[in-house]
Amino acid sequence: MLAPWALALSCVESRAAIIVDATVTLASQPASPLKYRFWLQDAKLREEAFSGNIALLLDDKLVLLDSQRRNYQVIDHAMIERLSFDPERVKQKLATETANLPAAQRAWVEKRLQHLDASNPAQSGAESVHDTGRSERLEDRNYEVWERQQDGHLLVQYLVTPVSMLPQADQWQRVIETLGRLTTGINLPTELKARAPDPLGILGRAKDMVAMQAAPIVIREFAPDGTLRMQSRLRLRESSPVPDSYFTVPAGFHLVATTARATWVSK
Repeated sequence: MLAPWALALSCVESRAAIIVDATVTLASQPASPLKYRFWLQDAKLREEAFSGNIALLLDDKLVLLDSQRRNYQVIDHAMIERLSFDPERVKQKLATETANLPAAQRAWVEKRLQHLDASNPAQSGAESVHDTGRSERLEDRNYEVWERQQDGHLLVQYLVTPVSMLPQADQWQRVIETLGRLTTGINLPTELKARAPDPLGILGRAKDMVAMQAAPIVIREFAPDGTLRMQSRLRLRESSPVPDSYFTVPAGFHLVATTARATWVSK
């Protein structure tokens, strides 16, 4: 999964750009880090994976470009909502459809509904991000430490800089607002997130970023046994403005339908 925290660094002067060089190190392959690049300008984002695929964050939508197939997909709030997990809606539909079944079959359905409750994040212990109150020193700077946990188990750790400490904080705020609009009211279980076309990890990170109101500089992801699985680090540099064409769909690309099993891969 790519580094959605790059979205956090839209902290540039008007019409200036920032180039973000991101390095993702897998614990299983420490000698072979993955490198990505992002361009941020006017609260828009362009991300290029080393495969040549491109993701654009534009207004209230995410546009995914497949460079080999020369097509693109669009993810907006309506599409995300269609993928969202709503156990109550599923339960009501099943109850209506099985009302006239024999007792034994209804009992089986009720058992499945109980399983649905157990799989609902709201019932099983929702993930939450919180400020630990700690700081960590990295390259002569102190960063706040935030963590996301579920049922007491550490999932993700962030080192962040508060928005108030960023130049042009309004740019960052606009990006947060875009992410908030994309994901308001959604509830995607982990297995659906893994299938959804989400190369920037927006579905899994947006609510954290909104809650933190800060720019993540480092993200550490942990395995279920508590061991470090992946660490992402970004560095940024200011740049002269890039052409507006960086944030548009190139000519010759055609729109394709977006589904929960889309195969766009950012690597």
